[in-house]
Amino acid sequence: MPRLSQHWNQRETPRTAGQTASALSVNIWRLAGEGLLKLENEGFDTETWSQRLDVIGHFSIFGAHLVDRTAQKHLNAAAREALLPSLIQHLAALMQDNREQADGPGEHAAQFVAQFNAESERYASCEWSEETGPGFTLCRELGETIAACMSEEERNRSWIETYVIDREAPNFARALQRSLRTLMPKA
Repeated sequence: MPRLSQHWNQRETPRTAGQTASALSVNIWRLAGEGLLKLENEGFDTETWSQRLDVIGHFSIFGAHLVDRTAQKHLNAAAREALLPSLIQHLAALMQDNREQADGPGEHAAQFVAQFNAESERYASCEWSEETGPGFTLCRELGETIAACMSEEERNRSWIETYVIDREAPNFARALQRSLRTLMPKA
């Protein structure tokens, strides 16, 4: 389990949406990297750094969606509207930096934002609750998108989706939820 920010050093100091988004984006990125590592440790191989970043990107979008679902429940509209775009910008900047190293220059941040918008539309109709976490369809969507970006050999192994549905999506959601309890601003 990666080390995640679980609390603020000066707990009584109010945080801006940008500060919260920055902390959450680092946690999401770490959890996404951990998800990739667990997939590879289970024998699901990626062939290139670009494929690894695809997997990290899908996990990151999943995490951002879970943050948005939690924000809908706990924040007023203005606070949520400040938090989510900032979170996506921070994640897109992380993706831009990493993609430039792996794939060279390009509009990687814009591609990440477009991918977030497309996947969020699919995730929007899926079940989620704070008590039980992501529902089966939400986990299945993540499993399908991750399976699609694995190597050709891995795509032929149908149980990668099952592994993501049963293990990685719920574990990711639980770990992120723990940090959201203390990092999410109270509105």
